[in-house]
Amino acid sequence: MAASFGRVGGILGPLLVGSMLTAGYGIEWIFGIFCVSIIIGALAVAFLGVETKQVELE
Repeated sequence: MAASFGRVGGILGPLLVGSMLTAGYGIEWIFGIFCVSIIIGALAVAFLGVETKQVELE
């Protein structure tokens, strides 16, 4: 599931950057948006991630 989200992000990322550049946004805004999304993802893993290695799942 994570790989599929990564592939979707790999497709949509360049499209989003191109459309934002043509809309007049500066490169600092674009990097800021991607930075915020990475921070949200890291916080989600830190607080919601549970290690399941060698644990029997029900």
